[in-house]
Amino acid sequence: MRYSIWVLLFFGTNSLFAQVIFSGKITSSNNNSVSGATIILLKNNNSSILAYAISGNDGAYRITAKELPDSVNIKVSAIGFAEVIKLLPRQSEIINFVLIEKATELPEVKVKSNPISVQGDTINYTVGSFSTSQDRVIGDIIAKLPGIEIDPNGGIKFNGKPISNYYINGLDLLENKYSIANNNIPYDLVNKVQVLDNHQPLRVLDSLKSSTIPALNIELKQKGMNRFIGTAKAGIGILPFLSDDAIAGMQFKKDFQFITAYKYTNTGIRLANELTQQVSIKDINEPESESVQEDLLSLMQLPRPVLKESRYLFNNSHLFHLSALKALKNTAQLKFNIGYINDFNKSTGSNTTTLFLPSDTIKFIENIKTGISTNKINGDFYYTLNKRDQYIKNAAKFQLNFNNEEGTIQNAGNVYQSLNNPFYQFENNFLMLTPIKKKLFSFKSSTLFNRAPQELSVSPGQFPEIFNHSFPYDEIIQKTVLNKFTTNNSLSFMTKMGNLDQEVNVGAEYIYKQLESFISKENIQMIFPLNDSFQNNLNWQNIRLYGNANTTFKINKKQISLSLPVELNHVTVNNKIDEINRNKSYLFFNPNAVFTFPLDQLFSTAITYSHRHSLGNFIQTTPGFMLTNYRTITQNDTVLPVQKLDNISVSNSFKDPLKGLFGNVSLSYSNIRSNIIYTQSYDNIFSKRTAILFPNSSKSLILSGRINKYFFRSKTNIAFSANYMWNRSLQVLQNDFVNIFTRGTTLSAKIDYDFLNFMSVQNISTLNIFSNSIESFAKNNSYFSTLQFQESLKLSFSLSKKTTLNLNSEYYYFGSKWSQSNNYYFGDVVIKRSWQKIDFELGLNNITNNKYFKMQSLSNNYETVTQTQIRQRTLVLKGYFKF
Repeated sequence: MRYSIWVLLFFGTNSLFAQVIFSGKITSSNNNSVSGATIILLKNNNSSILAYAISGNDGAYRITAKELPDSVNIKVSAIGFAEVIKLLPRQSEIINFVLIEKATELPEVKVKSNPISVQGDTINYTVGSFSTSQDRVIGDIIAKLPGIEIDPNGGIKFNGKPISNYYINGLDLLENKYSIANNNIPYDLVNKVQVLDNHQPLRVLDSLKSSTIPALNIELKQKGMNRFIGTAKAGIGILPFLSDDAIAGMQFKKDFQFITAYKYTNTGIRLANELTQQVSIKDINEPESESVQEDLLSLMQLPRPVLKESRYLFNNSHLFHLSALKALKNTAQLKFNIGYINDFNKSTGSNTTTLFLPSDTIKFIENIKTGISTNKINGDFYYTLNKRDQYIKNAAKFQLNFNNEEGTIQNAGNVYQSLNNPFYQFENNFLMLTPIKKKLFSFKSSTLFNRAPQELSVSPGQFPEIFNHSFPYDEIIQKTVLNKFTTNNSLSFMTKMGNLDQEVNVGAEYIYKQLESFISKENIQMIFPLNDSFQNNLNWQNIRLYGNANTTFKINKKQISLSLPVELNHVTVNNKIDEINRNKSYLFFNPNAVFTFPLDQLFSTAITYSHRHSLGNFIQTTPGFMLTNYRTITQNDTVLPVQKLDNISVSNSFKDPLKGLFGNVSLSYSNIRSNIIYTQSYDNIFSKRTAILFPNSSKSLILSGRINKYFFRSKTNIAFSANYMWNRSLQVLQNDFVNIFTRGTTLSAKIDYDFLNFMSVQNISTLNIFSNSIESFAKNNSYFSTLQFQESLKLSFSLSKKTTLNLNSEYYYFGSKWSQSNNYYFGDVVIKRSWQKIDFELGLNNITNNKYFKMQSLSNNYETVTQTQIRQRTLVLKGYFKF
């Protein structure tokens, strides 16, 4: 009996006493499901609202009400359709509605003087209500909106979920490079920022496949439409000579959009961030993309400080990008994005590394200077047709990188290191969905080729006992070439039967990789190639056949999705040096289930379980030695790594936009089992890494949460977040098996206050506590921890209608059990003055004139104390123009 009551309360599928249920389906005159329609129960003689509902992606709705009068009016309305009103008696009934297309406008649900409004699944933020005198581009506004976060790389999240699309007046001009819009569109041209919750970007899937992923749309004002908009910036500074210049142009029409910009700076602004691809959302069963550059070799560099980049980045950067979109008459779209970055940056500092080993502690100091030169050009070309009865998208992309890195390291002696690191890639992705006989068929095809030749040279030669019979020599040179070719083609069909959605997918993928590596040494101006044990020449092929049956069962907005994917991998490895071929087949079954259910209009819960097998990279099987950096050599003469992942996660979210309240909490547990383990041995500063066949596991737990409240009367936005991470992994250090436990806690608070006309305040505080412990099976245990605290305070004062004074301060504290604590203060003063159509900005940065910044960090079994040279006090004058 108790179980039955619990089920009734939890699912809410049966009526309780005195309850009346109206349900049914909303369709158009051509029998298409109408999602997002508003269904309202009204009293017969007036407009008092008794209850309401929103139709789902399949057009279904359900209203539960009680204490109704003898008869009620039910009103159905949706954008683009005529309104329907019917008189119904007080009794449960299944009633369907057929809407007639008509140009109508859905009235918004508004609260007087409320900067946030709701329209169906769309949340509207009025930009003018959140702007201050410090804001310049729309990204400044988005970062302050309740429920929205922007991470340091520019990725946008709404209530804990990354957005899938970034639209400008409904058009996806930039794909996933939306930092271009955030950093260039003036905020005063934007009327609203809209969050499209549960957004399905493919119209053909509207009634077949629901989505829980949000998207974002920028709605421009009339003055931002149908005209060319130009902005420019000119900046000059001293100590040393500084320049910060930019010019940008854009135009937004109903059927055409473009943004272009050229920028130059040597003030510490990382322009390349503007071309960074943001978070790409992928399916649970989708394998890792081969389009990511794999750096087999690396230059030893300083870790990035937790400071703002403009405080420590010594750069000289040029950036150009052009993005354009043209909407065609048949609703298709053509668009392209081209970007070029020319950058040189340098860094100077020192690294003090403490290695915690089962029976010893090794400590060494490296003084490091590096210079990195980057030339990168990329282009993306798209054709898209997005109709209700068909979807076609083809994306052709290319990328050319020409990177050169060099630097010196001073430890026991002076070491010079140089890395030539180019990368070339082309890929094409095609997707088509079309209905055939009440089923939706999908064809997907992807092809990719990339090439990454690398050359690392180090002088004097390292590891003389391995490479030169323990005698000193002049230089060691490591060369690698990695070529990849992949093609993946699949066919699927989807069908809907009542509350049941089914999708079957079959496909084949072919992956070919070729790796060549060899080491040579130079001594007395003569080059000597080393023998076969220092070479690799491998061809790797994988033929992957896969199939997946996915079933989704829906009850109102609750749904259960079950995927049953199976894949067969046939792997062939050809070692051309020893002429040995290895063949092996792997059959994997990777089921996963997702259960999502809204508790009401405000709360939503999702439970996910996945079991996944994955093959490691064949590079992890290289039998020959490789010099991966100046003090690390690797040899992985073992079988192909195979991992088994079990993950279960629970997430809960809450949102009440009209009250400015958002919250989310999630818990995730993972267990990764692998068939190989890596051993690490140290000799002074040098390390040797090998792989051995040994079953092991790594377990992790992540708990995170965030709550955000906006107080409308006081114009105050407050957000608190907390994250806890725990991980246990087995490692081999100095031939001893040890368990390494990693724990991390992060607490953060953010306050934006903009109530007073003459002053605004922003404060961000973050506390990080990290601890690692080593539990040896044969020796004593070790424990070490660090604490980091940072606080940022920004004050803005309106001295007059055209003059603003900004005061910025930052405080950092680092504490550690093994090293001396450090704290730092930074301060900046910026005066802004408007004169005619020009905004002038005079800034004095790093008033305290700090020259170095020291921080502590933990990773596995070592602690690093990094001291980095930073920019000293500078004075910069900037002018901003619009034309």
